[in-house]
Amino acid sequence: MDAKQILKRSERSWTVKNLWKTILEEAYELACPGVNPYVASKKNPRVQDKLFDSTAVSSTLRLTNRYFNEITPPSGEMATLEVGPLLEMQVGKDKAVEVNKQLEMVNDIVVMMFQTISFAGSVWSAWLDYVIAGMGVMLMLENVKDDLEPFLFEAVSQSEVAIEEGVGGAVNALSRKRSIRVSQIKELWDDAKVPSMLQKKSKDDPEVDVLEYCYLKDRVWSYVVIYADNNNPEIMVEREYSTCPFIVWRSMKISGSAYGLSRVLMALPDIRTANKSKEMVLKNAALALAGMYLAADDGVLNVDTIQITNGGIIPVARTGGSLGASIAPLETGRSFDVGQLVLEELRTQIKKALLDNQLPPLNGKVRSATEFIERQKELAEDIGGELPRLLMELVVPLYRRAIDIGSRRGMIPNLKIDQFALKVTVKTPLARGQDVQEVEKIVQWWQILTMLLGPQMAMAAVKMPDIVPYVSRMIGIPSDLYNNKTENEALQNQVVQLVAAQQAQQVQNSIPQQA
Repeated sequence: MDAKQILKRSERSWTVKNLWKTILEEAYELACPGVNPYVASKKNPRVQDKLFDSTAVSSTLRLTNRYFNEITPPSGEMATLEVGPLLEMQVGKDKAVEVNKQLEMVNDIVVMMFQTISFAGSVWSAWLDYVIAGMGVMLMLENVKDDLEPFLFEAVSQSEVAIEEGVGGAVNALSRKRSIRVSQIKELWDDAKVPSMLQKKSKDDPEVDVLEYCYLKDRVWSYVVIYADNNNPEIMVEREYSTCPFIVWRSMKISGSAYGLSRVLMALPDIRTANKSKEMVLKNAALALAGMYLAADDGVLNVDTIQITNGGIIPVARTGGSLGASIAPLETGRSFDVGQLVLEELRTQIKKALLDNQLPPLNGKVRSATEFIERQKELAEDIGGELPRLLMELVVPLYRRAIDIGSRRGMIPNLKIDQFALKVTVKTPLARGQDVQEVEKIVQWWQILTMLLGPQMAMAAVKMPDIVPYVSRMIGIPSDLYNNKTENEALQNQVVQLVAAQQAQQVQNSIPQQA
């Protein structure tokens, strides 16, 4: 496609995205106004004079940190590479175990690639957009200027991005509008062809509008940067990637729409009502503290010059009588109790919607380990519907992109992740909670067998050499710490030989005694 065709296709996607602008702007204003991308200037500090209740702000930041630590921990250990079911069926379980050990070494290198400040800062900012707007976007490019840090990560504000869906609901095109200075074009894209009209403006270094467009065609991602001049747009950068450089993950996606509802949008009615209720409570408190007064127009009291101060004297015509006092306080008749009750109920609903389920304070009674496990299970159940989408739209694309760049730089082998021959298994703390439930089933099953058959018959009824690696893999124990099937057979042979040797020695010792 030429520049005009790309701009036309991009505008179609932006027509849909602009329908979300009003509600997303309100969500940012109430949930985290300091990072509202829809304000006139993102660089200038803003006075937050429209926000009165901070419940949504604190819960939003806490949920962002929770996603960050549970799905993309700072250690970079999000998932592990393993043999898929198709390859395991072809090579057998014994060979699959050996391949998994080799994949563990590759996985260690990938984990090290993600242990950078650039990744941690970028993915946290993208998570904040995910919680508020329902979509996180991050740009992942190869760092050709540094051998120690192979990746360049950049958090992309969802306000700059419009997406298109292909068959099956996957994102197959992305349009990003941004303004940059002319001098930054070569810094961002060293292979850019700067138009002559921009070269003439390089001395003044003005900001110009550019369009980044990335689309999938014939299993190849085309990445194009266009100088977005309405009269004469020009393509400055053209690249091709085998994996998409933009990582886009969405929350509760609506059927038929490319965009998803966030938890903040779902709780927006309660957030809006709580903010308005807090504003009214504060105004009522101001009336109660400062007070309002009624003044009679009796020609003596001048309401323009009167000053109500501590210990002051106000000259008035009368202080009582049949006509009443010249000045008297106005009773408002309002109560704080009703407002506080409404606020507490709204705050509880907001925290519940934003998964703000904090542990009790440390000065309370001692909490058992079971309570912590149950809290982890509750979190896994609350976002259980999001996990499959997070796996396929965040974790798997991150690993595919990392292997693509790492193999091109000669750091790791070129592997193809298709979830059949080679799969990515999520091993984050949140996914561990679900794996622990599977392990608990095995433990309960073993206890039942022991009660019914006894320890010896239970040992004979189960495949203990297969249970040990399965349980170890589910709870994240490295394969180097337990024996595989071949090593177990060799160990059993050694035990049999040792027992046979001991029995032979006992027989030899008993012959002289019998004689």
